[in-house]
Amino acid sequence: MKSIKTKITLVFSIVIISAGLFVGFFLYFYLGSSLKAIISDSAFTTLEQQSKQIENFLDGLIHEMKLISNQKILKSMNFKDSIEGLKKDLNILDDFSMLFIANKNGDAYTTSDVETNISNREYFKKIMVGEDLAISDVLISKADGSSIIVLAHSIRDDNNNIIGLIGATISISKFLEFLTTNDEKSIYSFIIDSNGVIISHSIKDFV
Repeated sequence: MKSIKTKITLVFSIVIISAGLFVGFFLYFYLGSSLKAIISDSAFTTLEQQSKQIENFLDGLIHEMKLISNQKILKSMNFKDSIEGLKKDLNILDDFSMLFIANKNGDAYTTSDVETNISNREYFKKIMVGEDLAISDVLISKADGSSIIVLAHSIRDDNNNIIGLIGATISISKFLEFLTTNDEKSIYSFIIDSNGVIISHSIKDFV
């Protein structure tokens, strides 16, 4: 399997804002490379740490989805029984906001007792053409209208044919836990999706 970094469309970024243009030029020309090195080391150390935390977080969620997708009850595609089982899973897996199951037509049934159709979603299309895992950009949930990312995994029958998918929604607010703000050093962290949309920022009002 490819690295998680090639499977997700999240781009983790960090920006350093100077106190002012004049001060910025003064520091650049008179304090030189030593100051820039200190700032750079500090910023990129923070970036590396937060990026690793997010990668580990997503790795854990993907592992949980793989386990769920192999449950026998899901392979039966009995939606009523499947949702009851997923509700029990959701009580344990508190990183997910909601779980849902969908058939090959895109008809989806959620742990929030909402029925919808996801056939136009890109993650659904990817699963239906043979991918086992798909992670969406930021979406507005069809079930409750919240901003989410969807993690989807194929459901396969005993002959390895894709018969549907299991999906999980992750609230954008979950990613705030990994972002750092340091006003003293003017260091702020944010996450953008593949369309350049800021999906999470260490200053909540910026999202």
